[in-house]
Amino acid sequence: MGKNEFEKKMQIKRTRSKLANNLDKLESDKQKFVERAKTAYQKGDKHSYSLARSGLATTLTQLNRTREMLLNIDITTQMRDTGTVTEEFLTGMETIFRQLSKVNKSTNIKSARDVLRKAIAGMEGVQEQLDDMLMESEDNFASLSGSNVSDAEIDGLLGLSAAVEEEEEIGAQLEELKKQKEEEEKAAEAKAAPAAVASVAAEAPKVYKLTPEPAPVAPLKAAAPAASARQSSPAQQKPLPPEKKALDLKLNDRFEFEFPPLELLDDYLVDAAVREANERELEEDAAEAEKVLAELGVPAKVVNRVVGPAFSRLEMAMPVGMSVQKIDPLVSDIAMRLGKQARFEVPIPGKNAFGIEVPNVRRDVIGLKEMVGSEAFTESHGDVNYCLAVNIDRSPVIKDLAKAPHMMIAGSTGSGKSCFLHSVITSLMYKYTPSRLKLAIIDFKRVEMAVYNGTPYLLTDKVVDNDEDALELFNIVCDEMERRYDLLVQMGCRNIGEYNDKCEPSEKLPFIAVFVDEYADISTSPLSKEFDAVIRKLSQKARASGIHLVLATQRPSTDVISGTIKNNFPVQIAFKVARKEDSRTTLAGQAGAESLLGNGDMLYNEPSGGGLKRMQAPFVSTDELRRVADWVITHSTKI
Repeated sequence: MGKNEFEKKMQIKRTRSKLANNLDKLESDKQKFVERAKTAYQKGDKHSYSLARSGLATTLTQLNRTREMLLNIDITTQMRDTGTVTEEFLTGMETIFRQLSKVNKSTNIKSARDVLRKAIAGMEGVQEQLDDMLMESEDNFASLSGSNVSDAEIDGLLGLSAAVEEEEEIGAQLEELKKQKEEEEKAAEAKAAPAAVASVAAEAPKVYKLTPEPAPVAPLKAAAPAASARQSSPAQQKPLPPEKKALDLKLNDRFEFEFPPLELLDDYLVDAAVREANERELEEDAAEAEKVLAELGVPAKVVNRVVGPAFSRLEMAMPVGMSVQKIDPLVSDIAMRLGKQARFEVPIPGKNAFGIEVPNVRRDVIGLKEMVGSEAFTESHGDVNYCLAVNIDRSPVIKDLAKAPHMMIAGSTGSGKSCFLHSVITSLMYKYTPSRLKLAIIDFKRVEMAVYNGTPYLLTDKVVDNDEDALELFNIVCDEMERRYDLLVQMGCRNIGEYNDKCEPSEKLPFIAVFVDEYADISTSPLSKEFDAVIRKLSQKARASGIHLVLATQRPSTDVISGTIKNNFPVQIAFKVARKEDSRTTLAGQAGAESLLGNGDMLYNEPSGGGLKRMQAPFVSTDELRRVADWVITHSTKI
């Protein structure tokens, strides 16, 4: 066996192993959806039943496709093996023919002919085996024909076929009874009409009913035992009730509200000793950087030093007549000679210099209180203003979600991604009332966002933590978007801001911000196609209706963040990621997030085209979150 043939066999073996593992997982998912659908059917929850049935259909389709692929691999392997045996028989027959052409004695000829007959018989056996195998494969493929799954198959899995047939039979009987009743009414009307006319002629002042009361309807005897049978069998329940909403929406709730005081947040003071140590270290780095660049043939000079909370920056100017492009090939050498996890900014936007960013010896903590209490935040005017981060000089950066409508956030575990989501949500609570802003929060981790349960800002009665409720929530938000567009058309407005300016205070529409912590769970859900369709629609159309999306994931790969969705998220934020490819996926093809320090160190891709900006996200502790949430719950009254 040649090397290439061996590699092909090993590749086929590995592929088959993966398909077999996937088949086992799909079988497990099938059982889960069957149990979920049966439970929902018994409870009369039509919405959950519909979602589980949809997931079951998707899983069964994937099962059929996987089985087809496995069957195809098995048939290909058997045919290759059979072909090898056939080649061996043919080679033996050629040898025998050569022997027959050389021998003269009859005994040898007879012996060779016997061997030849056996070889031909063997060839016929191999051909029969191959024919049987192909016929069997055709039968197997016929049993798996197509990827679509019929409703009858799903009903059979759920044990609902008998109930459906019984309901159809009862429906036919009721229809027949209805026709019989109509015929009796017509006959009674025809019989009573002449007598009624005569009575009216005799006594004109009196008024008579021309149509008699309908004849009593005989009870349907066959329906009673069937109904009791349905109640006694768990697989045959009563017909499903009308569709109901599983989520309790609070879109139009209005509140008397008192904003939380700033004292609920903790102070994180700047340590002067830490700042002095960082300045001394940066001064040494500046001298070393000039020395290293000179040795590499680039005599650049440090023109400014900026000490930040987590990292510091050396601003260096190139000699006159020397291109800054010479720095790019030397980046790795400079970082290695400095002995630090350096990041280069070539050039610095708006300056005639390039930057070398180096981590501080000791880091300062930027608390959320510092940003919420800043003049930049308190004096800001916008529809959905929130605290983003601080620049390297500790100046706060405040952004309006309404101007850059959707935000994509990525970062590995421990990079500060979830803490950043908390700081955004908490800063919104310090800026807007629950009547002005509604939050829809989806937390597949189930524990990260639970602190907001019970707050009046929630669009639902609680934080959503499963894929079925999450899909329902997205569909409800999508329906609300369409309803708002109808209102905008009626009022002749282009966006929600113009609409709220024209209508009465009680009729103003609140802004809606949808937060999703761990978007990767959506892409692996059996309902991923439904999620993808509704999220794509919202990301393309929801801006003018005052609905904004904030999606966060720790797995920013292309199979999680599709290009269509990413293109509709102008705000892209990357915390520390594991690979350069993850940074490029998140930041529209730009690397750099793999060199970040973690703990809130982030890159912000300016939607206006200003390039990447490195910032430090604020920190907010769990105790602070609880204090703010408790205040919001206890100091809001529904009106």
